[in-house]
Amino acid sequence: MKYQILMVTFTTPVPVGSSGVDELRPFFNRTSISFATAQIGKLTVEDDDDQFGMVTSTEGYPSSTQQKLVSDTAIGNDGTIARAGIQLSNYLGSVIRDAAGNEFRVIFPLQGSPNQAAPSLLGDGSSVLIFPVPKVVAGVVTLPVFDPTASFKFSAKYSVTSTNSATPYWPSAAACFTRGTRIETLWGPRLVEELRAGDLILTRDNGLQPLRWIGGATLCGLRLDLQPHLRPIRIRAGALGDGTPARDLSVSPQHRVLLRSEIAARMFAADEVLLAAKHLLGVPGIEVARARDGVSYFHLLFERHELVLSEGCWTESLHLGAEALASLGPAALREIRAIFPDLIRPDPALRPLLGGREGRELVSRHLRQRRRFVAPAA
Repeated sequence: MKYQILMVTFTTPVPVGSSGVDELRPFFNRTSISFATAQIGKLTVEDDDDQFGMVTSTEGYPSSTQQKLVSDTAIGNDGTIARAGIQLSNYLGSVIRDAAGNEFRVIFPLQGSPNQAAPSLLGDGSSVLIFPVPKVVAGVVTLPVFDPTASFKFSAKYSVTSTNSATPYWPSAAACFTRGTRIETLWGPRLVEELRAGDLILTRDNGLQPLRWIGGATLCGLRLDLQPHLRPIRIRAGALGDGTPARDLSVSPQHRVLLRSEIAARMFAADEVLLAAKHLLGVPGIEVARARDGVSYFHLLFERHELVLSEGCWTESLHLGAEALASLGPAALREIRAIFPDLIRPDPALRPLLGGREGRELVSRHLRQRRRFVAPAA
């Protein structure tokens, strides 16, 4: 999937610390930081998961094989052109804070390589990358909006560790279905946009369950052009196995699909796993839908995480993890908060949730061995 990263370029190199690793920390210990005269831009990377990680050979640090620059990009003011295909890497940086308490991670553009112990600086140090730091307000996880007219100050050092070497991109859409998807209910298949709270929906593990909340959002074609990682994923009929799905199914990139196979059982000690639709790209019959006229997404929320039958394929309901909460709008979060006062409690997933690298390896093995992704139930 493609992800956009906010890049800010100043006319002179950004001030840093005076020695050691602090020389890679933008705005180190600065009490007044202004972006008023800086150039605000973006760069785009291709990644197999939603985390901007560290690319290195250092032992103990998980190494990303993605984060590849999509197109040639000018970085800094010294004429540096970062070529398409190079890998960008997370490493060291700073946390800055505005007067409202919003925080952002700031790092220099760095090129990583599995053959290097540490990434190398791109440009002359006048460009920085900015990532939002999630925060919880009244039990709701939100991502702050970067305001270049605000005044900032240095808040803390940012460092990667062997157990925390990645920072999230600006969020993807939460797990949701596109308009026109048929969901199995007490009354048979019904269009997702026609469902209402209280409707009895067929679930894989708990039979008929009342729908607690349904929400939706429409993304116009222009927004999808600006944020292509939000485009829906189309799973053609039969792409996952005989009759699965029964009809073409379109879901958001983050929406997880139930896979069942002997390969999954060998890899994860669980014959059934959940994998985000975007990690199935490359499988014949699964592709990004252009959706030039936009797309309407719908979220289904139950008392707990559930599997529902959508176009003959078992897929997840909305799972209230931090990423989903950060992806939903304020109005939707207020509605959910009213129904689930203890919203920030952990909502256990009902099957193992695979990450990008695990999913990519699972997909690769299925394709090599020509196995179905959804085998018949034993």
